Amino acid sequence: KTRLIEEAGVDLLLPLRCGLESTAALKELMNLIMPVVHAYLPMLVLMVPALVRERGRPSFNRTLRMALVLTGTCAGVYWLLLGLLNHQLVAWLYKGQYLENAGLLWIIGLVPITGAAVAVLGSALRALERPQHIFFAYLMSTLVAVTLGTWLMMRWGVTGAAIGVELSSLATVISMAFCLLRRAPAPDPASYAARIQL
Repeated sequence: KTRLIEEAGVDLLLPLRCGLESTAALKELMNLIMPVVHAYLPMLVLMVPALVRERGRPSFNRTLRMALVLTGTCAGVYWLLLGLLNHQLVAWLYKGQYLENAGLLWIIGLVPITGAAVAVLGSALRALERPQHIFFAYLMSTLVAVTLGTWLMMRWGVTGAAIGVELSSLATVISMAFCLLRRAPAPDPASYAARIQL
């Protein structure tokens, strides 16, 4: 998966560029977005059957937009809190360590926003039975992580690595949105709903 490739790149290349301490700082700061990221998992379980029921109806797009606004707003509030309280949070959680990198939470905190969009758009593609489009989206994300992400990391170190992670996630969002906008008529919803219940 893209995340595994990103982690491998950080583990292998970032220590060469900035040292082990900077790598540890980035990983510890990334831990602060995990509560929101893990909150997407139950949302995925609930969203796919709901979107399957709406498939082929005008309410499908309405439900999709509402989910994007709701999750994006929640993630946006979390981003603001991380950014505005970055020094206080890092000083409290890590007892004064990594304070020089605390400002990176403004960048790292964007990942849950794009991650929320990935979760919602990915649920829509699953409801429409478009696994090839999900594969395409993650392929684009991987290409961005391997090329642009690596270049940014080697150019700007920890800051570049954080930007690369966000751009990789953004590439997934753009690719999924592109596939949804160009989607063909979906298969019969009854067949997919029956498979979900199995």
